[in-house]
Formats: sequence, C-alpha cells, structure tokens
Amino acid sequence: MQEPDDNRLRSLELATVMRTGRYFTIGMLNTMLIVVVFVYSALRIDVLAAWCSVYLAFIASRAWVTRRYFADPHRESPASTRKWRRVIYITSSCSGALLGSLAWVAMPALSLPARMALTFLVVIFCVISAAHVASFLGALILLRLFALLPFAAAWFLLPSDYQSVGWVLLLTPFVGTFIARNHHKAIKENWTLVVKNEKLAAELLKRNQELQELGDSRNRLFAVAGHDLRQPVHALGLTLEQLDQRDPPQVFRRHVERMRQSSYLASEMLQDLMDISNLERKDYTVNMDTVPLDALVDQMRLSQEAVARAKGIRLVIAQEATRLAVRSDANLLRRILMNLVTNAIKYTPAGTVSVECAAEGDEVAIRVRDTGVGIPPEYLQDIFADYVRVGGAGRKDEGMGLGLSVVRRAADRLGHRLSVQSEVGVGSVFELRAGAAALPALVLPLPQAPAQDERGNVARIHGRTLLVIEDDEYARVALCGLLEQWGYVPVAGAGALEALAALVPAQVPALVISDLQLSADEDGFDAIALVRQRMHSQQLPALIITGDGHSQLVARAAALGISVARKPVPPPLLKQIILALLESPAKAA
Repeated sequence: MQEPDDNRLRSLELATVMRTGRYFTIGMLNTMLIVVVFVYSALRIDVLAAWCSVYLAFIASRAWVTRRYFADPHRESPASTRKWRRVIYITSSCSGALLGSLAWVAMPALSLPARMALTFLVVIFCVISAAHVASFLGALILLRLFALLPFAAAWFLLPSDYQSVGWVLLLTPFVGTFIARNHHKAIKENWTLVVKNEKLAAELLKRNQELQELGDSRNRLFAVAGHDLRQPVHALGLTLEQLDQRDPPQVFRRHVERMRQSSYLASEMLQDLMDISNLERKDYTVNMDTVPLDALVDQMRLSQEAVARAKGIRLVIAQEATRLAVRSDANLLRRILMNLVTNAIKYTPAGTVSVECAAEGDEVAIRVRDTGVGIPPEYLQDIFADYVRVGGAGRKDEGMGLGLSVVRRAADRLGHRLSVQSEVGVGSVFELRAGAAALPALVLPLPQAPAQDERGNVARIHGRTLLVIEDDEYARVALCGLLEQWGYVPVAGAGALEALAALVPAQVPALVISDLQLSADEDGFDAIALVRQRMHSQQLPALIITGDGHSQLVARAAALGISVARKPVPPPLLKQIILALLESPAKAA
C-alpha cells in the first residue's frame, strides 16, 4: 500500500479509538467505584484516597486528551496522526499500570474471596478494553501486560495451592492478544476497504470534474467558433456575390485577394480548433526525437515570407539554426513556431519579425522577435489562456484567440519552457527553451529554397508528375488546378487504380498525394502501397492529407515513410511541403 494510503488508514484507526474513548470514561469510573467497594474495608482510607485521586486525575487527563484531539484541525495529517497514536500508547500503558498497582496496594490486605473477585474484575476490564483499543494491537498488549502481570506475580507469592491462578493470569495476556489479533486484522481490513472506497470516490469526483471542465471548455469553444467562423465565411460569400467577369482587372484582383484572406483566416481557425482538441486528449502521444532546427525555420521562411512581404514586413531567419538541434516532437515544435511567427506578423504593422536560435549551455533558446504593437503588462499573464486576443476583441481578423493557447499547451506537453517579454509600442519577444541535442551525423541541412520567378513558381519543378488520389471531386479539381499553377503535372483519380490508369505510358510520378478516407475498401495507406507496388519503388515520396491528427496515425505514416499534412492546409504551406518532399524526402515533415 502506498504511503498516503497508510497515513489515511492510521488516521481512521485513531479516530475509531478516540470516538470510543468518549464513552470509555464512564466505564473507567464504574471500574473505580467497584474497586472501592471491594477494598474499602481492607485498605487504610488515606491509601485508598491516594489511589482514587491518581485514577481520577488519569480519567480527567484522558477526557481532556480526547477533546483536544477532536479540536485539532490537523488531526488527520501524518505528523498529527503519529503524535496522537503515541498518546494512545501512553494512556493505555498508564491505564494498565493503575489497575496493576492494585496487586501491590490492595491484594495483600484482602481475603481470598476478595482477591479472586478483584482479579476477576481486572481481567474483565482487560477483556472489555479490547473493544476500545483493538485497532492498536500494540497498545492493547501494553495495557494487558501492565494490568495482569502484577496480579500474576501477586498470586505466585501465595502458597503453591494458589499459584495456578498466577499461571492463568500469566497466559491470559498472550491468549487474549491472539484473539485480539484476529479482531485487529478484521478491523484493519475494514478500514483498508474504506480507504480504497475513498480513493475510488475521489478519483470518480476528479474525473467528473474533468469531464465537467472539458464539457464547459467545449461549450465555450463551440460558442466562440460558431461566432468567429461566421465572419470569414460571411465575408467570403459577400465577395463571391460581387464577382463579375466584366469587372476591371484591378477590381477582380481585389475581390480574389479578399477571398484568399477570408479562406486563410477560416483555415487558421479550424487548425487551432483541431490542435486544441488533440492536445486535450489524454492518449495524445508525444514522439520525442532529435529535431534539427534548419528544416523548421526554413519552413517558416518558405510559408510566411510572402505573407510578411505583403504587409511590408521583413522576415529574418537566423543562420545559427543550421547548426542546432533539440530534443522535441517535430510536429508540435513546428506548430509552436508557426503560431508564434504568424502571430508576430499579425500584430506587427511595420518593421521586422525575426526568428533567432542560440545554444545556451545544455539548452537551445528559440526566440521570435517582432517590432509590433506590444502587449500591455497587465495582459502578459493572460495571453496564453484560451480565447484571449491581444489588444482586445475589436478586430475581426484576429482568429479565435487560440493560437497562443495552442503554443502553451504544446510547450507543456513537450516540457519546454515558454516565456514572453514585451513593451507597448516597441514589440515582443517570445522565447522557447528546449534541451539541446547533437545533429545526426548523416543528416544534411535542408537545401536552400530555389530561386523563384515573378509568378512564384519554382523554376526547376516544371513538368514533374504528381499523382493525386482524392475521392471528393471538388477537392480533387481544386488541388489539381493549384498544382498546375505551381508548374506541376497532376494526374488524378478517385482511387489508386483510377489514378494509375490515367498515367500515360512511361510517365512516372515523382510524388503521391492522397486523401486518407477514400472509400469503404480503400484508404490513403492502401492507395499509396498499391502505387508504390505498381511503380516498383517503396521509396516513392508520398503525402497523406487528412483531418485526423491522431498520434497513432502519424506514427504509422512515419514507419511507412509517408508524410502527413492536416486539413485545412494553407496553400503556401502545402507548396513548401511538396517542394521539401521532392527535394529531400527524408527531411520532409
């Protein structure tokens, strides 16, 4: 049994003894009166008065101790329990010693019948005392030894005809202790069940509270999501209604840009919702490994540089990251940095957002620094809470206030230290500290992003075939159109066989992109396995796009050499993932 359970068990045993002690005072007084009746005619009055005074003082002390125990607010603490248990041992010994003293005070002056009666009275008292201190077997043994051994000795001093009584008294404590031991064992088993039931009740209460809190959190989440998601969707619908093919090009481009921003905002909100949901799951598994920082910061640059440039902000990535690695979960760490960088860009009207990495002792400090609006000091303690928006809720393009909450939850899961420093009007610095790790000897840094032309298409990817497997026609057409715009040659189908049939002879895909849920008979893993088999290449790069972020799915994909991207995937991030898979499949996220 664990130590806290032992303490609770001792506390329950002690409380039992103390409760019966409230009524034991009457029994002790009756015992004293009976003793006085037996020995009054044989003892000198001063000796009897002295013994009665000591006995009454003991009874009063015992009653006072009982009151003090119930008045002690900390009586169930381990320290107090040990103290009061010692008191029980002392009072039991004193009670036995007072009764045993009658063997020397009264026995020599009594007649044989009176001696027998007094001895029988003391034996009866010791038997009854088992009901009082049976929870304390040691205290019961002390009481009986101190009470009966003096009487046994007194009978041994008499002629041999009476020494048999002494032998009986000598054996009585041991026989009684054997019987009391079984009683004590039964009581202890009862209290053990009580302690277990208390633990189960406490665990049930804790789980109910957790479920209640989770339910309240879900209700708040759905309320906030229902309110805030309406804004970008509403804006998207209004903008679509304004589209007209007769609009001038500049007006048409402005409408398209508004739709793009509304789409990105809705995508960001949904991603935050999924992150919160995953991180709250008890079965979420963190996969700690050596994570080189070069790939992560390069992803930040590739996915956020265009966003920053559109706002007139300079995004600076420190070169130190190419020489550093940390012990972390690559997916969670990527999400932390992505949220911090996007948050910094969002709240920086002009200036610079930088990502800095530095080795400091056995840790690596990753800092996201901006020259934005800053955070008032009174809000610094609250910015990582759910639904908190920096600067208030006046703006409609800020999301749901979950981005930094995701950062905090992910950092807690990883055991990384997260801190922030900020000054209003100057900017903020978010710092994440993780344990340093040695770079793998065989892992080369992720290649630098190739030069891009004016349209943003990577020059050397033109003509590369990408096999797209997606059962939803609208999603399939939209993805293929986007891939064509980026310079790829998409070949698509609702399933693996349909996509393979669409390939022309000698056409070999450079990458397979598949949805996870395809049909009742086929999922993304099955489709990729079939394509790899037909292409005779188990190393063919593959990407599964899914809304399921369960850690077991990610682990299964990693074991098969398949990358996973969670819907909704912002197009800039999808573009970067595809490029990373084509350039260096082993390093892709």
